[in-house]
Amino acid sequence: VFGYENIPTRSPKTTQSLRAVVETQIRQFDLKRHVANLGFQEVISYSFVDPNKMGLLDPDSDFLALTNPMSSEQSVMRSNLLPGLIEAAQANKYRQQGAIRLFELGSVFKLRQKELVQSEVLTGLIWGNAAPEVWNQDLRQVDFYDIKGCVDCLLELIGDNSFEYRRTSSPILHPGQGVDVYLEGERVGYFGKLHPSISTELDAEESFVFEIETSLALRRQKRTFKELSKYPSVRRDISILVDQAVEAADIKQIAVQTLGELLISSVIFDVYQGDGILDSQKSVGLGLTLQSQKATLNEQEINELASSVLKVLQDKLGATQR
Repeated sequence: VFGYENIPTRSPKTTQSLRAVVETQIRQFDLKRHVANLGFQEVISYSFVDPNKMGLLDPDSDFLALTNPMSSEQSVMRSNLLPGLIEAAQANKYRQQGAIRLFELGSVFKLRQKELVQSEVLTGLIWGNAAPEVWNQDLRQVDFYDIKGCVDCLLELIGDNSFEYRRTSSPILHPGQGVDVYLEGERVGYFGKLHPSISTELDAEESFVFEIETSLALRRQKRTFKELSKYPSVRRDISILVDQAVEAADIKQIAVQTLGELLISSVIFDVYQGDGILDSQKSVGLGLTLQSQKATLNEQEINELASSVLKVLQDKLGATQR
């Protein structure tokens, strides 16, 4: 017997660095869990799809054809995840499911200048009832604002408010219910209602979808601290007349650029079209919440700030105060 007390004590050695590393990319597990918390269920579909369906769902792209496909329905590489999601939604609908919320996180493959480019995207689809049936409220079908709410919650995971929503020109989305998502001037995704002609062809009427390119959009931003103001905030509402083609995002962007750090939030609280307004115009109510880090804003300063926003809106959008 040698004895434990005779074994020499040595400190453990390691080659690992103990330096803290801040993750800049949101992990796949955290992303999937966040989407699942919104009521979605994950599906995993084939990377090989039907070229006819792929042509409907991505008419502007070239597809990589397989040399030895398993079948003609799986003869090209997918350039988005919609074919698999729509097939899964159809299978559920045919089996009498009244509400469908599906998502997939996977790779897509596109040919750009004859070179294969692979990227990762997160795609979701909703269809059917917006909520379970209960005795004290009527059933409601999902609409554009349901899919927008899902995307809003998804982007909140990043903690960055620099995303912009712009009207889309995508041929696969409804022209009046489609939005492109931009981050720092770069298109990183879209959401909206499937185009009626496509949804009818694929038996996917009233389906709403979103797609986010994760490598571009889901970068975790560096956390910074901003001191809370000890001075009160004040809200000033203004009502303007603009052309129907003017988008709410443009109005809010002008307010942000004009007021800078004094503007802590802005909201479109009213849109009106009807009696007393030209058919080519609409009335928009814009709420501005102002706060200074240096002093309490007085009435004269507030009026001057509101007037400056009105002037820029008039110069750039042709707006008039109502």
